[in-house]
Amino acid sequence: MAAVQFDALPGVSIPAVFKELRPEADPGSQTFQVVFELQVPDTVLVLPGMNATLTGLGLRHQEGSVPVLVPPLSVLSRPDGSTFVWVFNESQGMVEPRVVTVGTLQSTGLEIVSGLQPGEWVVTAGLSQMRAGLRVRPL
Repeated sequence: MAAVQFDALPGVSIPAVFKELRPEADPGSQTFQVVFELQVPDTVLVLPGMNATLTGLGLRHQEGSVPVLVPPLSVLSRPDGSTFVWVFNESQGMVEPRVVTVGTLQSTGLEIVSGLQPGEWVVTAGLSQMRAGLRVRPL
């Protein structure tokens, strides 16, 4: 699990849960905003503008599992905080939403540590038009 350590609160580590990856880069910095939800204890005061460091993003894989890398913009989030991708079901020619657990952001893609198997097709374009059972043709 990820955790945040604030410079002003030495020795305090606050759990953080991945919420979403914003789909558009900042035009100036060409960086993507990643949102985490902090589970701040009542005994800790966190204020806007406090400097912090986020650590522990590397989630562990189940024994013998292979990480799957997908384009970061193909991972979407729901209001309840869960993350999902649209998966193309080759035998039916349709798409279906699939809840996934996100791992680390790497130079070659966003790691999915559960919810996908190597070789499955993830939709990477037209995501706003997807709905369960929609018939599509891969390009």
